[in-house]
Amino acid sequence: MAASIRAAIMRDLLTTVAVMPEINGAVDDTPWDYAQPPLPAAGFGIARHPYAYIFESEERPDAEPYVGMYDCALPVTIECTFEYSRTDGAAGLKPTGRELLAAIQAAVMRDPNRGGNAERTTETLNTIEETAVDGLGVVVWQGTLAYVRNAQRPDSREADLSAAA
Repeated sequence: MAASIRAAIMRDLLTTVAVMPEINGAVDDTPWDYAQPPLPAAGFGIARHPYAYIFESEERPDAEPYVGMYDCALPVTIECTFEYSRTDGAAGLKPTGRELLAAIQAAVMRDPNRGGNAERTTETLNTIEETAVDGLGVVVWQGTLAYVRNAQRPDSREADLSAAA
């Protein structure tokens, strides 16, 4: 059975982020405890900061069907925890977070799993924040990935992912 569009998108994003040199590990899940990252699956790094959590929200149809197809958008969030210095301004929350955010933006927008050009990917929010854990920050990147679905088979999530590129 072919992978669903949603599963393929999440697999591609996880693979892209996990191999970033700035990231130690990544998991396809919501964060439960920023202080102690979970053990990622084999090949997706180690449980040490900076650590990325990648998860999606509910798929949204963007328009009425046109010639049997319609556009959908999948909202995706990447939260990446990182350690920063409270005493060294150059390694503080914002400078360290900005470097990590730029790396995430670059990786997502030139995702090699989607042809190296994520044309239908739109960033909707980014922020750099402190966490409740002393010396631990989080970069949050949110965006939507648009793709085409078959209106004749709305229960099917199987499609050629090149339509999502």
